[in-house]
Amino acid sequence: MRKVYKFAAAFLTLVLILPFGNIPVFAYDDCDVNHDGYVDISDAVAVNKYLAGVYYISAYNRFDTNKSLTVDYSDADKILAQIVSHSYSAQFWDKMNNCAVSFPTVSGFTPDPYASSTDSRTYRRYSYVTHQELSSYSLTPTAASFNSNSVPSEPREIVGDDDRLPSLGAENTGIVRLQNIGTGFIVGDHVIATAAHNVYTRYFYGGYFNSATPTIHPYNANGTIDSSTTFIPIEVHVPYNYGYLDDFEPYDYALITVSDDLSDYMHFTLGTTYNVSSANYSNIPLYVLGPVLSSEEFSINNEDDLYYGQGYIVNENIAASDEILYYDCDTLHGDSGAPVYTITKVTSGEQTYYYYTVVAIHICCNQTQSEMNPSNTGPNLWNGGSRITKYQLQFFDEDSNPNISY
Repeated sequence: MRKVYKFAAAFLTLVLILPFGNIPVFAYDDCDVNHDGYVDISDAVAVNKYLAGVYYISAYNRFDTNKSLTVDYSDADKILAQIVSHSYSAQFWDKMNNCAVSFPTVSGFTPDPYASSTDSRTYRRYSYVTHQELSSYSLTPTAASFNSNSVPSEPREIVGDDDRLPSLGAENTGIVRLQNIGTGFIVGDHVIATAAHNVYTRYFYGGYFNSATPTIHPYNANGTIDSSTTFIPIEVHVPYNYGYLDDFEPYDYALITVSDDLSDYMHFTLGTTYNVSSANYSNIPLYVLGPVLSSEEFSINNEDDLYYGQGYIVNENIAASDEILYYDCDTLHGDSGAPVYTITKVTSGEQTYYYYTVVAIHICCNQTQSEMNPSNTGPNLWNGGSRITKYQLQFFDEDSNPNISY
């Protein structure tokens, strides 16, 4: 383990007797995320625990060691590379143009509005085995116990033309088709993430679980559905507030558990974003991966083939929840519940690999600027997704959510 900073007792004594003021006392290494003065395995563990929903900190940009504006597992890799003195580089990947994209340079930190909230969230669940609603449960995020000092600041439908492309690649095997319902993606050995409206029908101030058991098929790497394999769904969980709040879109997420072992399939990882704006994210490619339905009005090879839409964050500074991401990736209505993700190319030592990090769950399309903000009559169209926050990190993780049953 390599010690990064050690402060002499005399220096600390001097600091203590100086008058109070805006004096930059500490200058933490980017990889010293727990601010204990060392870069060691505990820092990588801290990032992994945050992403697993074990705990949270309000200034979660501390975990963004590679400064990508997204906290994901590539940040833990940078810590590990520094510990073992390996070289490390990471960039976003642009599939459409087959090239790397550098991380943006942004100063400051604007957290999501719930970053410091200690409120619990209640979830309802339904059994596909007994076709009965089960007891509800609540999850309460836990604040991290290590030093919470912040890092010192430094002195739709189709949007325009349809430009979606057939999808080829490893991420396809992490997508599932909820037949005649929507899309889902694999996040655990027995857990599939999707949109709440795929499995639960809102009705005034309440609603009900869709009693029909969904038929779930995985995809092959070539983007075609594997109709010979059917996963057996056991339970579905949705946020209670999805059915009971007018502002329900941030709660439009759900999990489905299956009895099948999904460990051999690609797992999407979840990550959290910050400083989200069209300016800061102007060069960060964003993807939505979902099927094409035979009812769509353009030429396709086969029903349910996977297509991906590539686009970018659009400015969401309108009268809408900060827990919704808006983007101009092309989508179709069968994509509800699809992952909205970035691709990060990492080179550590002599190894090169990719992370597929979900930052939102696709829930709506064809939102016009004038609909969301009547004072703006522009013709822009965009799509929206329920943003990944600390609540989803805790909810979808099989260890952090003890109520997951299969």
